[in-house]
Amino acid sequence: MSLKPYYYMLGIVSAMLFSGCAIRSVYIPLSQNVPLFDTSRQIKASGYLGINHVELQAAHNYSAHFALATNVYFGSGIACYDAAIGAYAYSKNAKWHYELFGGYGYNSNISYNNGNFLSPSEKLSYDANALYHRIYLQPAVGFTGKISIYKIRYSFSLSAKVSYLYFKDFLYDEKNVASPAPVYIVYKQYQDDGMFTLEPCLTNKVGIKNIMAILQVQSISPYSTQIDVRNTKFSPVIILSTGIQYDLTFKRKFR
Repeated sequence: MSLKPYYYMLGIVSAMLFSGCAIRSVYIPLSQNVPLFDTSRQIKASGYLGINHVELQAAHNYSAHFALATNVYFGSGIACYDAAIGAYAYSKNAKWHYELFGGYGYNSNISYNNGNFLSPSEKLSYDANALYHRIYLQPAVGFTGKISIYKIRYSFSLSAKVSYLYFKDFLYDEKNVASPAPVYIVYKQYQDDGMFTLEPCLTNKVGIKNIMAILQVQSISPYSTQIDVRNTKFSPVIILSTGIQYDLTFKRKFR
C-alpha cells in the first residue's frame, strides 16, 4: 500500500508546530468550527496548537438536523469562550452538507509588548487591551468523500462568519521607545463601541478512520463607524490554522 496519504497527513500535522502565533491586535479571530454532520450521531473534537496559544473545539449533533458547538481559545493574555447552536442538512447520498450556526462569545486580550515585534531595531513597541462580546452567524457548505483504495476520508468546506463585536474596552497604541520619554505614534481608545466583521474561510480535512488533519485558511474584513478598524488586525490578513480532529461515532444513527 502506498505511503503517500500518510506522508500527506504527517506534513499537515508537522505544520502545526510552525503555524503562526495568535494575532496580537485588539481583535483575535477564532478557527471556524465546521463539523459537517450527516445521519451518524457524533461528537467531533478538534485541537489547534500555535506558538503562543491553544484552541480547542467540540461539536455534537444531539438530534437529527440540530447541533451544538463550542470553542475555547487561550494563551498568554488571551481568553476566548464561545458557544453556538445550529441546524444542518445534507444531500440524499450525504456527500453535500449545509450548516447554519449562531453563537455568542466572550473575549479578553491583553498584550503589553516591550520587544521588537513591529521593528527589528527595537525602537517600536505596542500595547493591546480589549474586552469584548461577540454574537455571530456562520453559514457553511461542504463536500465529503472517500478514497477507498487508501481508506482515506476527506472534506472541503466554505464558511463565512458574520459577527458583531461589542467592545467594553478597546485600547491600542504604538510608541517609539528609543527616546527617554516614549513618543506615541498611534493611540486609540474606545469604550462601549461596536464593530462588524466578515470572515470567509476554506477548510480542508483529510484522515484515516476517526482521526483527521485540518488545514484552514481565513481572512478578516472589519467595518465600523465608531472604531478605527485599522487597529483590529495586523497585515497580512490571511490566517492559516492547522489542527487535528477526533470523531466519536455512536452506533445508533438518526432515522
